[in-house]
Formats: sequence, structure tokens, C-alpha cells
Amino acid sequence: MKAKLIFFGKLHIRTALTFLFLSLFIIAVLSSSIYRFTSNMLIKEDAMRARTAVNQTGAYISSYLEKLRALSNIIAEHKDIKAALAESSPEALESISSLISLAKENDSRIRAVAVISKNGFAITSDSSMSITLSEDMMKESWYKNALASNRMPMLSETGHSSFLTNKNEWIISVYREITGGSGEHLGVVLIDISYNFI
Repeated sequence: MKAKLIFFGKLHIRTALTFLFLSLFIIAVLSSSIYRFTSNMLIKEDAMRARTAVNQTGAYISSYLEKLRALSNIIAEHKDIKAALAESSPEALESISSLISLAKENDSRIRAVAVISKNGFAITSDSSMSITLSEDMMKESWYKNALASNRMPMLSETGHSSFLTNKNEWIISVYREITGGSGEHLGVVLIDISYNFI
């Protein structure tokens, strides 16, 4: 026991142990500080990257929806489409089906394009598109919602009648009212894109 006390009692051993413990303490404090600083820096950098990605995605979606609004304006203002809707005959609407199909073929994200008259006639680019139609479209809730949307994109279900919880069935619809020369309501343009493009 006395040998242990003599060993720790020597000045140079006490100095060495003190230096060792002090060095370990300084290393631990510095390591902890460096770790905290670098982890905070990495977290801030990741947050900045995520914010930038969200902003870029938002800008992309916004510009794409603006492109769809422009496409719906072109379709809604096309003189042949207005003339066909003013005639309110299925034969006149059939004559514009190539225009509707062409609009869909130019963009792979577009699921369907449709022109629906106020009398319930519809020309669509997708034969499997299910739309609730009637002789008075103003009685259909989705049609009234389309007119009320003021050309803003709406999240909807493929049948334009109810909302599903299955995300794979969701679509984003852009509607545009078609009006005649004196402002009378003729119908709507409907452009559906898959929700998955987001």
C-alpha cells in the first residue's frame, strides 16, 4: 500500500497524470464543440438545400400549371370549337375531336382533354374518361365547381363526381369556361393531369 502512495506521491507522476487528464478534458471539449458546430452547419445546409428544392419544385409546378391554363385558353378561344358549341350538335362537336386529341398528344403528363357543352355533349381525348353528363350541365356539381374555380387548378377524382382516398386515382384538373361572342356560356374545357407528376 505504501508503494502505491509513493508512486502517486512523486511530483513528476502527479504532473503527468494532471496533464493527461487536462489534455483529455480539453480534447473532449474541443471534439464536442467541433461536432456540434459541424452538425449544426450540415443541418442548416440540408435545410437550405431542401428549401431550394421545394422552391424550384413549386416554380416548376406553377409554370406547368400556367402552361395548362394557356392551353385551355387556346382551346376555349378556338373559333371552330366555339362554333361547334354554339351549334350544340354532336356532329359539330365530332369535327373538333382531332383538335382535342392533338392537345393531349403534345404532353405525356396530360391524362385527358375534354370539351363539354352546356347541353351535355362531350368530346374527349380519352375514351375511358368517365364524366357525369346531363342535358343541363348546370345541375352537375362538378360542372358548377368547374365554373366557380375561375380557371384555378383543382384536385379531383377521375369521375369528376367524388373524392377518393387512393392517391393513384387523384388528378389535377384545369377548367376553363368557353363563352360565345356576346359572353353567353357555351361549355367548358377540361384538362386532367395525373397527381403523380408532382
